[in-house]
Amino acid sequence: MRDPTNSGRIEGDRTQSTRVASPAHRSGAELPHAVVLTAWNRRGYLAEAIDSVRRCLQPPDELVAVTNYRDDVLERRVTDGGGKWVITTEDSFGTMTSAGVAASTAPVISFLDDDDLYLPERLSVARSAFDADPTLGFLHVGYRPFADGAPVLVPDRLVSPRTLTIPKGVRTRDQFLRIWSTDAAYNGSSITVRRALLAPHVDELRSIELSVPPYLFFRAWVSEWALQAHPAPLVAVRQHSGSSTSGRFEHRSVRLPRLRRISPRLARDAVRIRAFLPAGTWDLGLLEVNAMNTIFASINDPGIPRTAVVRAALDLAREREVWVPRAALSALAGTRLLSHRISGGMYRFLTTPPTRVR
Repeated sequence: MRDPTNSGRIEGDRTQSTRVASPAHRSGAELPHAVVLTAWNRRGYLAEAIDSVRRCLQPPDELVAVTNYRDDVLERRVTDGGGKWVITTEDSFGTMTSAGVAASTAPVISFLDDDDLYLPERLSVARSAFDADPTLGFLHVGYRPFADGAPVLVPDRLVSPRTLTIPKGVRTRDQFLRIWSTDAAYNGSSITVRRALLAPHVDELRSIELSVPPYLFFRAWVSEWALQAHPAPLVAVRQHSGSSTSGRFEHRSVRLPRLRRISPRLARDAVRIRAFLPAGTWDLGLLEVNAMNTIFASINDPGIPRTAVVRAALDLAREREVWVPRAALSALAGTRLLSHRISGGMYRFLTTPPTRVR
């Protein structure tokens, strides 16, 4: 139900809304473009995320902020510019993402997590890619991490490396490995999709708890739409303890407990994603999530068979590149094979904060 005091605010997850008028700078040949910005509890980051969208050289035609809280100042900043503020009580990223998709009408949608930032040419590159190729369904641009509190370095000039395009209807293992190596299944703020790709699967998207980026990638991979990876860093990804992405600036004492906490949800998502993958589809990334969850769970549950722990360790060893902490997980798996008690001691050792040197 709409809030009568603010026509830009939407209550609930399934409410449709009218479209915001396109800005004057957009030519008739360009496809309307929406940005769906998701924010859960973290009020401290959202203002920066909104500002980064506004600073884009080609701002979006629609901006939808999906949050679980009210903030009158930020809400006015969004709605005064013609955007929409969607209130949700669901804490799954899939539900929040689908609510934002429902609140927008543009045929092309880019996503942004509240703790990330768009660099100025992020949307220009997306617009050009989708305007140039009517078969394109999925785009992933490059990103650069930055430590929370550190400045974001914006390049004076965008150097565009060679893009990788997987044509419509063509799928080979070599193509999969090449686009997978560009991190195309990670970081939702780097993803742009065509609405037509998502439209048949909105209910399925709503069931995804955390793994929206890999869900979008694999949905595109098994579709008839083309995929493209543009390696230029166009998104700044904030590394902090509350992030669900890989934190290269974090000590393992912070990263491991966080991953242990969310690994059951990631594993459930992996099951949902694998359910729609045809036999023979390369499910790299999903295997490592399941392996991580098995190894973490085995620390507390002596009933998990040793064979399951061995299989999980082998799955991690088989992949050339993984985003999970392979060395730490392998150490936990090895000690778990020796003794349940020893694996608990290893986990406490790995999660002990570093001591300060006086």
